[in-house]
Amino acid sequence: MSSTKKISLRDNQEGLVAIIVTMLIMIILSLIVLGFAQLTRREQRQSLDRQLSTQAFYAAESGVNDAVKALSDNPGLLTASIPPGCDGFKSAAGLTGQLDGTNVVYTCLIVDAVPSSLEFDSVDTNDSTSFPVASNNGSVLSSITVSWQAKAYSSTFDCAGLPSNLHPQGAPACPTGMLRLDIVPTNTLNRSALMQKNKTLFLAPSSGGSTTVAYDTAVSGDKITVTCNDGATPKACQATITLPTGAGSSSEYYMHVRSIYAASAMTVSANDSAGNPAALKGVQILVDSTGRASDVLRRVQIRVPIDASIHPGFAIQSTDTICKRLKINPGAAVHDLVGVPGSDGGFPDQAPCKVNWP
Repeated sequence: MSSTKKISLRDNQEGLVAIIVTMLIMIILSLIVLGFAQLTRREQRQSLDRQLSTQAFYAAESGVNDAVKALSDNPGLLTASIPPGCDGFKSAAGLTGQLDGTNVVYTCLIVDAVPSSLEFDSVDTNDSTSFPVASNNGSVLSSITVSWQAKAYSSTFDCAGLPSNLHPQGAPACPTGMLRLDIVPTNTLNRSALMQKNKTLFLAPSSGGSTTVAYDTAVSGDKITVTCNDGATPKACQATITLPTGAGSSSEYYMHVRSIYAASAMTVSANDSAGNPAALKGVQILVDSTGRASDVLRRVQIRVPIDASIHPGFAIQSTDTICKRLKINPGAAVHDLVGVPGSDGGFPDQAPCKVNWP
């Protein structure tokens, strides 16, 4: 007689644990694969964005170069009536903005020949910077604002422990430079007017001082302590020179600037007689260019000098030795001065100057 053994489903659970473990492993592996795929897509997108950003930047620079070339070929564009907007200058100059037939273009090109401020990245200690501050519409200027800070920016403005007059040149305790500022009104260029109205001011940085200088009452050669604040705009140190606005006042001043102790970055702006920012002509052109590559945009702004000539800070400037002849009185001997003074502090006769006298 045979017997049958009944096996219930509850008792037949062999392999169930293996199935669950396998499913968990598959889920974990799927999540890992999806994570790596997302990272890969992100890296690809970032790499593409970097490439497009570089292309857009070069497109913006191409717009700047095209604008400078157009102005060089046709200076009349500086005074032409150009419609405002991104396409006004491009249309007037015959530019399309399209680069090599691709989706890389400069979409916006704005040229301002009379900006409301002048920017100088480096006012050096060896060379002077000379430029006019002239109202574009001929209106009288009521003030000129000079803002500056050290080219290698420092938040230290006081020169502790140094004399109250002009500090020793190259003093390490003065990281922010002082500005020597010569201002000449150009409405009356004769000897008498130049003697009376020409002013030389020394603007000294400080954490506490003045922010306003009256041009009429300032004494030429004065050292003026100017207030500087860390983080102030456009530059840390700022002095506003108030100008005469009555009879005989000027719409144009010529400025000659030199930095003492340390090179400076400087911004210059001016207000008209109504107190509004004046558009300044004849110094710089502001070129604003926006490049686009696919859906990525880059914007570039530069200042192009109109007058690129160099103005020395001396009556005579030479890279070679200058020979000078000195005679104290009619009966004295003539001394040829070549190079530096003698060790005794005097000027002994040296090699004769090779000069053909008329």
